[in-house]
Amino acid sequence: MIWLWSTVAWGWNIVGPERGHVLDVDVGPTEILLTTRVGVMRTTPDVSTWERDGRFPPDTKRVATWAEGAWGAPPTQLWEINALGKRLVQQHPQSVVSDLDAREDGVLFVGWRGQTKGLWRVAPQGEAKLIIPDVEPWQILAEGRNVWVATIAHGLWASEDGQPFEQISTGSVTALARVGNAVWMGLPTGEIVDVHTQEVVATIEGGYASHIAPLRGVFGGDALLTVISPTRKAHPFQVLSGSHLEPITELDVDEDSGLIGPTGAWSLPDGTALVGTFRRGPLRWDGEMTPIRNNFHATVSGGAAMDADGTVAMAFMGTGVYLYQDDEVLAHPTEGPVTDSVSVSSVLGQIAVVDFEGINLLQTDGSWGQKAGLPHQSGRVNNALKQVAKTDEDTWWGLDYAGRLWMQQNDTWTACSLFGVIRFDGDGKELVVVTKRGFVEPSCGQVSSKLNVELNTEESRAWGDWIATSETLYYQGQPVQSLPEAKIDSLVVDGDGVLVSARQEPLLRCTQTVCEEVASAVEEPLIALGRLTSGQIWALEQRGSLLVDDDTDNTPGAWYEFTEKRVQFSSFVQLYVNPWLRNPPKVQTKFLRSPSIRVKWWWGLVLLPVLGWAWRRFRSP
Repeated sequence: MIWLWSTVAWGWNIVGPERGHVLDVDVGPTEILLTTRVGVMRTTPDVSTWERDGRFPPDTKRVATWAEGAWGAPPTQLWEINALGKRLVQQHPQSVVSDLDAREDGVLFVGWRGQTKGLWRVAPQGEAKLIIPDVEPWQILAEGRNVWVATIAHGLWASEDGQPFEQISTGSVTALARVGNAVWMGLPTGEIVDVHTQEVVATIEGGYASHIAPLRGVFGGDALLTVISPTRKAHPFQVLSGSHLEPITELDVDEDSGLIGPTGAWSLPDGTALVGTFRRGPLRWDGEMTPIRNNFHATVSGGAAMDADGTVAMAFMGTGVYLYQDDEVLAHPTEGPVTDSVSVSSVLGQIAVVDFEGINLLQTDGSWGQKAGLPHQSGRVNNALKQVAKTDEDTWWGLDYAGRLWMQQNDTWTACSLFGVIRFDGDGKELVVVTKRGFVEPSCGQVSSKLNVELNTEESRAWGDWIATSETLYYQGQPVQSLPEAKIDSLVVDGDGVLVSARQEPLLRCTQTVCEEVASAVEEPLIALGRLTSGQIWALEQRGSLLVDDDTDNTPGAWYEFTEKRVQFSSFVQLYVNPWLRNPPKVQTKFLRSPSIRVKWWWGLVLLPVLGWAWRRFRSP
């Protein structure tokens, strides 16, 4: 067996769709951090381009940044990030960090919800100190020496000029921001209130503000609001100018179909606002909504496959199905697979995308046709299959969520006796049924094994007569090549050989006689592979985007480094969900101190003549 390392290996060019889900943003003096479902991304204050920020632990949901470091919070944990690395500051297994914000000196104020709740203060390299117990912070605003904390059911709290915290109001606060010289808070009733004067600035009909992003007047008003409307009667984006609310109705930011859902808005240094969305990634409001997604690749991949014409179809969870054709990524269509597609495969050279509605087939003209799947017994979804395959024109194979094999002939699905099926590998005559115990031929009767060797099928891959396992490549049941000692993420036939992707190892092309390195290693698992009609190799990351090999040494960065203290998950992650979406607050808002007097500019027109008269009286003999 020969294992030949090529002296030249191509790098990767990221070409996949610039989409993804924005969870949280913090705009700092030198950088902007943004959390997604797959990791943290970073950009400069001008928001010119995005890159992965591997400093943060896995599944970071909340971030804060300052000049000499950052803070990150996955569920149940709080971490400090600095030049020395990362350290675990707090860990509460049944709680989540609802929000956090850092002052310019790096001192962090962090709110916890759940079994452990309250507001903590943490200095860089210091220990967390509880400063307000038994409250559930929702949004935190640290600006200068002032800190404001909006809570659920415990009102607004403030520490002005470094003084001890004081409760300002009762009730619940949905949003918080400094707008000019004022501090505004949003209430579940839809009111936007000036904290100091206690005046109602404006009232949202049919919803309430989830974020308030201050603007400069030239960009269309005083603030951009993202709005939650349980009855869907209020627009999700509204601009507040003076006391007037104007809904933003022009939201055609790209060619993708579907509505744009807001996840938040944050003020940028140039006076515009960065807008977080579900499915469309980050946008900018500067009088109109425009994309700022250059190099923003942050999606959860659901799979990919290539048809006989060289078109690659990619599914991204909650984002959509995209086609890569003639060096271009096409938009997600209105007709076709739903955004939560389950799997993508090639069936006799045709793209098949499985979703909860059925089986979607890509036609030669680029349109999508639909084929009924297996009805779910519960009736909750129309399709109980999670993957399909085909061995000839008349025979379909399906895999349901219970791990049972199904066969369809003459439009009738028949349950086979084989259970414990994990997935299908290969296509057509080279289709392989992968079970927990081995690789078998597709059959509704007695099955025959393709390799009489005990192995971990979840970490191995097959295609026809080829089977790749950790350390060994088999052909027709015989070992022919050595492979890296790593999990095999993808295997696909390539001419007289196969392309093999082992976890965090260079991509290999192997024949029965030799293995060559053909592309550099990628940190993320490559869950699908293929070769375009141009001869270039394509690969799909599990977290990220579509990659195409080129003649550079580029490689996508890692989303995060391994951390010794692992995040603990449970049902308490629902604490991230907006608490007023269904349940109205039971505690009414009431201010606990007298309103402050603010001298408005027009008062000067009244006071100047009076002051002038008093001055003349004082100077007169």
